[in-house]
Amino acid sequence: MIKEPPAPILLISGDVRLRESISVLVAWKYDIFLAHNNKCEDSLKNSSTRSGFWNRFHNGKSRGVAWGMWDDSRV
Repeated sequence: MIKEPPAPILLISGDVRLRESISVLVAWKYDIFLAHNNKCEDSLKNSSTRSGFWNRFHNGKSRGVAWGMWDDSRV
């Protein structure tokens, strides 16, 4: 069972072929920031599945968690 992260999350979708260039917008403790692809690339590689991924990252100032669902219909 997956535990809910202790912060607001944003549900996103993306083509699995674009997993290297996807960016995630996350609300984390009332701070909105953009997690650029170069910051979360390793997390996406290591934890992506057909059903979705948990993305944990650190952007230098804030930590965040995002949940995203891949859109497999175009693969």
